[in-house]
Amino acid sequence: MLVRNLPDRLRAAWFDSYLDRLLTRDVYDVSRGLSSDRLSGVLRLVAANQGGELVPTRLADALSIPKSTINTYLAALATLYLTNDLPPWGANLTKREIGRHKVAVADCGLAARLARLRATALESLTAATALGAQLEAFVAGELTKQRGWSAEEYDLYHFRDRNGLEVDLVIEYGDGRVFLIEVKASSTYRSDHVRGIRQLADRLGDRFIGGAVLGLSTEPLQLAQGIWGLPLSTLWEHS
Repeated sequence: MLVRNLPDRLRAAWFDSYLDRLLTRDVYDVSRGLSSDRLSGVLRLVAANQGGELVPTRLADALSIPKSTINTYLAALATLYLTNDLPPWGANLTKREIGRHKVAVADCGLAARLARLRATALESLTAATALGAQLEAFVAGELTKQRGWSAEEYDLYHFRDRNGLEVDLVIEYGDGRVFLIEVKASSTYRSDHVRGIRQLADRLGDRFIGGAVLGLSTEPLQLAQGIWGLPLSTLWEHS
């Protein structure tokens, strides 16, 4: 039976059991001497800031973990495939890029469980920010997996500079071409959804080959020259 088909309480119990096995047994295959409680704490804080920029020292302070060992815990979670890392894109277009990695719990179902988010809560307007973070992390995770069988090699990044310009995902191909993606928890499109893509595209010049806003719509819609609004299902229908 698929986990998504289980009732809420059984689904939560399945995720709890799965995580307990990983953090109390499987972790010893990758790193000995780590506290399972601290590993769990780090993972919960990552889930609480799903797909957000990571400042390791803040995690260490929040969990009273020595700053000298916090990266060891983060590395163990990545080795267990529990987290995905999204590096910052530093194209030196402005010399003002911010170089913090984004980190997310790789399995969005597990992330929701750790953050105590239920489907009914995500459907409410008050959870729009939480849903947006989950969707962005999901898209980043899917594109990371698809690198393994994509016809073209590419690297995946995020972009933000000190002037406030931000683009959720930057796909850079081996020849320097760049495709930009924004992820929105919305079934409609607004002009501000493409603002970041258009501004960064202007700086890229000929390197920019297109952009997309992935959201909850069911039909594609051209939003600007070379920029389309697309359903999330495009990820697997055209991968």
